[in-house]
Amino acid sequence: MQQITLRLDPRYFQIIFQAIFLGYGIFFLNWSSDYQHYAVTIGGCLFFNYLFESIKQKSLLQLTGNSGFKTWGFSVLISAASLCLLLKTNYWTVSLLAAFLTVA
Repeated sequence: MQQITLRLDPRYFQIIFQAIFLGYGIFFLNWSSDYQHYAVTIGGCLFFNYLFESIKQKSLLQLTGNSGFKTWGFSVLISAASLCLLLKTNYWTVSLLAAFLTVA
């Protein structure tokens, strides 16, 4: 009989819990941050990571498949969620600069 083993990537749990903490802060603790900052931070981190990885490999990365988002995207998503939790600023340019510096 073949034994089935279930291996979950621990990054899934970290992303889930960071999303829960961020949602709790926004909806229950009434954090007064603009949603634009969260979108710029997360989108900027993902874009800069995609850009740097594409430059490093000298070709555009695939978004799906074995070499897709699963291999390059989850770690930077954790970093982006951490920035959303820790960085509070009034300027979206500061959020974008922090996203760039985090990935670089």
